[in-house]
Amino acid sequence: MKKFLSWLKGPQSDFILFVVFLILLNIVSANFFKKIDLTEPKSFSLSNASKSIVANLEEPLNIRVFFDDDLPSPYNNVSQYVKDLLEEYKAAGNKNFKVSYMDMGKEENQETAQTFGIRQVQDQILKNNEVSFKLDYRGIAITYGDNVEILDPIESSDGFEYTLTSTISKMISSSDLLAALSPNQKLRVDLYMTQSLDQVTPGTCDSLVEIVQTGFNTVNAKQQNRLEFKYNMLSENDEIIEKYGLPGVRIRNQDNSYTLLSVGVVLSSGDEFRVVPVQLVNDLFGLSIEGLNNFDELLTQSIQSLLSKPNQIAYITGHNEIDLEDTQYGAAGFKYLISGSYELVPVNLTEQDIPLSINTLIVNGPTQDYSETELFKIDQFIMKGGNAMFFLDPFVENPEATNYTDQAFLPNKHNIDTLLEKYGVKRGMDVVLDPSCAQNSRTGDKAYFMPLLQKKQMNKNHPVSKNLGFVYMYLNGSIDISEAEKNKEIQVSVLAKSSDKSWPEPVESFYPSYVDMYPASGIERGAQNLCVLLEGKFNSAFTKAPVEDESFIASSRLSGKVFVMSSAFITRVNHITGDNSTAIELFMQNAVDYLNSNEDFCVMRTKGLALDTLEIKSPVLAAVIQYFNQFGLPLLVIIAGIIVWRLRAKRRRRINKEFNPDDKRFVEKTETKAEK
Repeated sequence: MKKFLSWLKGPQSDFILFVVFLILLNIVSANFFKKIDLTEPKSFSLSNASKSIVANLEEPLNIRVFFDDDLPSPYNNVSQYVKDLLEEYKAAGNKNFKVSYMDMGKEENQETAQTFGIRQVQDQILKNNEVSFKLDYRGIAITYGDNVEILDPIESSDGFEYTLTSTISKMISSSDLLAALSPNQKLRVDLYMTQSLDQVTPGTCDSLVEIVQTGFNTVNAKQQNRLEFKYNMLSENDEIIEKYGLPGVRIRNQDNSYTLLSVGVVLSSGDEFRVVPVQLVNDLFGLSIEGLNNFDELLTQSIQSLLSKPNQIAYITGHNEIDLEDTQYGAAGFKYLISGSYELVPVNLTEQDIPLSINTLIVNGPTQDYSETELFKIDQFIMKGGNAMFFLDPFVENPEATNYTDQAFLPNKHNIDTLLEKYGVKRGMDVVLDPSCAQNSRTGDKAYFMPLLQKKQMNKNHPVSKNLGFVYMYLNGSIDISEAEKNKEIQVSVLAKSSDKSWPEPVESFYPSYVDMYPASGIERGAQNLCVLLEGKFNSAFTKAPVEDESFIASSRLSGKVFVMSSAFITRVNHITGDNSTAIELFMQNAVDYLNSNEDFCVMRTKGLALDTLEIKSPVLAAVIQYFNQFGLPLLVIIAGIIVWRLRAKRRRRINKEFNPDDKRFVEKTETKAEK
């Protein structure tokens, strides 16, 4: 015992005790998960919305991670990001949140992945100047109650938290609403086909029923068997086609008559229904049915849309606003973009008031004046703390223009400006032209009317525009907010502005062109406001009610938000397709979320998108920097190495001379030097 204590007190035990300390430290720290996120957008930290959802789970939610261990770049980094973020979910979640990492080297786990519908994807590997391919698993299965959702394949870490949190939120909502149905109440899935379809393409009907039935069985098993399926044959004139708006194709017969072929799948519960996007198309390759390859996914999305009760947003109509249903020139893409969380409800103010359940309204591209009563309804909605989004075009086409000498466009003046100007916002009757703009990829010609906004032109301090860059605007007018900035009750934020070299071109002299453009005399270049947001308490644009109304509010009692975009063209389908693939679509989603008090979703959606770019105006300077990076830096390293080497040699000689003057090597060198 004495020997052990002596050894323990002696220096011999230091190393062993240090090793034991490290082992114990690792054991203790394994139960704690803490990291420091130094990125500006907090790309590797969980947002408050995500923490709240997993911390308040009422039923078990299990996430199974099907990732191979040896994924090639860049998917190995994606895998690590997903695991790190899921650990944060786990730390924030309650006992109902579970994460399981599946060992994909085991055959039973591969079978489990296939049962969930997760398939291997082919990844490319570049090694030793050779390209090879490898099949990998990169998917996640989420189960909540009897509901199952799949995220597969996971290609990038960008937006992963938003996708996962929004998916969990929808699953909870759908599960709760499905459980709220009466025990005997089921959702109906009806497949409709016209009888003539089998005459034109024999065997199509049987094949279609089989495919839809298979997809239905898969979804029904996930939805607690709360669905029922039926297929129905229709005549060409059946009222069902018109009732549900089923898409169809007309085929010309030999006698020049036409036969209507129609296919549709309708999900319904009582009077509520959703048309599953399965349709018959006729193209160069003949007749085909779209939507069958991923029918189970489309049906699941339709169920979520039918059961969930998204926030409703009033979409004002009756003044030639952009059509929400028009898939060719209208705002159908914008509608689809936000349809996962919001429902746009058309509201004609001449016939009805804004529903009390509405928190936000949208005015999109009107070209006709509003009546005083309609303006009053919008104004009082804002005075009561409501939020409003205004998308307003600076011009309309001149219907009387017959040739190139006529003025092509007219200023889009309408009396909605009487409200905005009272709130402190004044629209310019102009089009902002910017040399920093979109370019024709083939010819290099610039589209000055389509500004390209870099990160520094987006408000980096506001959740709507934070982390966004490379945002394309389109046919925007300028916005003057000088009056709004004088109001101490209102916080004014410029969300997007053009570059310092832009200028406002008067509508009277504007014509879209891809040639070099220059401001007219008297017009100065400078950044122009393209999108602004006002928050706070507003003063009414009215001094009294235009009709008898005892509840007239002269100034806001509650804070509201007014969003103004100086273009409605930007909401059309040629810019907003709804697939969430462009920066302008992220910007639009963020704006809608922010006005509906979902600020955390804005932050989640744009995590990892921050991009700091180096802007160099001189081509010569750019070439100099490029060559310096390629050759200058290595040369500097070599020079630094030589200098350090010579300094060390000099230091060694000095130390030798001072402390070891009899060193033969030093003496020889000294004598040799003396002889010289």
